[in-house]
Amino acid sequence: TEVGTISSQITQVVNDIAADDDGDATNEIQNANEVNITGGTYSGQDVQQALQIIAATLATDDDADATNEIQTAGQVDVTNGSFNGATVEQALEVLNAAIMAGDGDGDAMNEIQEADEVNVTGGFYNGMTVEAALELLTTAVTADNDGDAMNEIQAAAEVDVTGGIFAGENVEEALDTLQARIMADGDGDATNEIQELIYDGETLGITGGNMITLSDVAFGAPGASTPYPQGIFGDYIVVTSANYQVPTGKNFYMTGGPPVITLNVDGNPYVHPTTPSMPVLQSGQIVQNCNCLGLLIDESEILQAELIDFQSSNIYTVPAGKVFIVKSGMSNDDVSYLVVNGVQIEFFRPNFIRASNLLSLPAGTTLQMPNNVSEMVLTGYLIEIEE
Repeated sequence: TEVGTISSQITQVVNDIAADDDGDATNEIQNANEVNITGGTYSGQDVQQALQIIAATLATDDDADATNEIQTAGQVDVTNGSFNGATVEQALEVLNAAIMAGDGDGDAMNEIQEADEVNVTGGFYNGMTVEAALELLTTAVTADNDGDAMNEIQAAAEVDVTGGIFAGENVEEALDTLQARIMADGDGDATNEIQELIYDGETLGITGGNMITLSDVAFGAPGASTPYPQGIFGDYIVVTSANYQVPTGKNFYMTGGPPVITLNVDGNPYVHPTTPSMPVLQSGQIVQNCNCLGLLIDESEILQAELIDFQSSNIYTVPAGKVFIVKSGMSNDDVSYLVVNGVQIEFFRPNFIRASNLLSLPAGTTLQMPNNVSEMVLTGYLIEIEE
């Protein structure tokens, strides 16, 4: 009997283990008629009913996460807002209507502000409503045509132009004057005006243009000729003293005097005939026994008075780019000779008229004193010749 009882108990244990599936008595499913979850909604329900409710809830919630549920509220309370006391649906309807009807974009940072008055410092809208001010602005911009306040025509009672002809005139009078000048001019262009010729005896030019000093142009001055290449305008003098020295910076053209004068060259006196042509003497030259008339004219860069002393230099060569015009030194009262390029040539004789007194010698020409004379000084001038 004892063995049978033990065998029966072992069989029961084996069956229990097979039914429990793991032999662990601490993790068994408990039998209960009700599920009581503190703070939950399942009190008084059996396990099957509770699980059915939980399954339905999970199916509705879609994620079994209790921290992200849509909350139910009867009212929306927005601090300082306009929806206090409205339900969520009502509040959203009000917001949508405000956005669509009034604002247009839902951006609270770019709203049109309301104002009863526009106060522009220094402007003319003080005390006006916005609408009235905008109407005036629209009218002003339309009349102005560009809305740019920096290019306006200024109002003035008078036009005062320094050095002009409009001082003291009002705008209308000044415009009339300008219009008259433009009509007289024909085109209103000040850069193409007919200019006037200006001549003061020494300079020649046109208004608004260049001026030319005639003394700087060979044979350009009034009265210019071979005897007087710088013209006849200058300082006319009368010399009554025994000795005369040409002033610094001047050329002295003798216009009258005795048949013979004495030239002091480097301390040596030389008798010098004044026929057939009067001499021209440069700055600093000393003349003895002058008692003569003459014309002083400023030295010129393109015309150089020249004196050739054959006693100090046996031969003279005309400089390059120049022509030497002989003024005096030979007499047509006697046969006169001059050695030119090594050949003695007869230049003057008594039957030559005094008007035939021009000797022109080009650059490179060599001059020497003739064999039949013991001393000779030639005066004349060098002029530049453009090549």
